[in-house]
Amino acid sequence: MILQMARHFFRSFAAPASHGWLTVFPMAEQNFAGRQPERIAVALLKAIQAMGRTRRSGFGFVSPDCPVCSRNVTEHERQFIAVLKEGRDGPTSALHVNAMLLCEGNETRPFITAMAELGALLDEGPLTGRSGTKKTGNLRVSRRLPLPGI
Repeated sequence: MILQMARHFFRSFAAPASHGWLTVFPMAEQNFAGRQPERIAVALLKAIQAMGRTRRSGFGFVSPDCPVCSRNVTEHERQFIAVLKEGRDGPTSALHVNAMLLCEGNETRPFITAMAELGALLDEGPLTGRSGTKKTGNLRVSRRLPLPGI
């Protein structure tokens, strides 16, 4: 679910007129009820913004409105979720490599810190909507063209 929520934020940056960010908060409320859903959505946005401040090129993502397309994962999305997962599992070299790739060799600390805060919120309370953060078995990596605008 985190990836799907992130895709709506990504689309908001790439196409502001879409107002995709408005979809994220109801999604958070539905999937993270009883776990401070508004804080999870804001923490996700902060992580995306921390990454976006360091990037110089576009970020490839799949449209959140295409159910068939949404089964695919771009390399950028895979790296984004990997940073979240690896940060929740404990700091690893893979966490730093994926963060470095996403930040294009620039400062990673603000991004890693923001992702750690998101991970901490996801780990609080009952697990009611965690499907998008740990399970990726039915997703395929796709090589979509990067869209500008984070």
